[in-house]
Amino acid sequence: MKRSFAFFLPAYLLCSNFAWAQTATDLNEGSQLTHDSVNDTWTFSWWGRSGITYFLQRSGDLKSWQYIPIIEPGQDRVAEWHFATSADKLFVRLKHTDITTSDSWNEDFDGDGISNINELMAPLELLLDPFDSDSNNDGIIDGLEDTDGDGLNNSNEFAQNTDLTRRDNLDLELQLY
Repeated sequence: MKRSFAFFLPAYLLCSNFAWAQTATDLNEGSQLTHDSVNDTWTFSWWGRSGITYFLQRSGDLKSWQYIPIIEPGQDRVAEWHFATSADKLFVRLKHTDITTSDSWNEDFDGDGISNINELMAPLELLLDPFDSDSNNDGIIDGLEDTDGDGLNNSNEFAQNTDLTRRDNLDLELQLY
């Protein structure tokens, strides 16, 4: 009998909508991942503490993590991210900072000349990180890099709304003026 109890309890906890109230004192901000089997959607939720800014990351292998373009300021309440996925495996985690700001999207937490949201929206191959001013560790801060070789650094590319990954005529024309 003990054997079946040990088997069914974890299965019940994983498969049901077992939920509890999330609070500011919960480990890992009370992070929960729940599945809506009727709509085949997921909800990742956590307690967002006031004064903390949260970033979400995802991984398929727990080794390489990519930012999800979501920045959520904590407001002393539960925050949620709803999504659907067809991935076989998906891991989600929070990164956070206590840097004080009134505009976490347009702030530049790492001081590299690129706003937080622009770093999250950049092409994945650039691997920009809003907490690391030199994301590729080459000694040049991200905002000063010229990733497509057109003479415009990344900070100028974002400011002029041009493509950071493609050397094109628009970039070359803007450089000349």
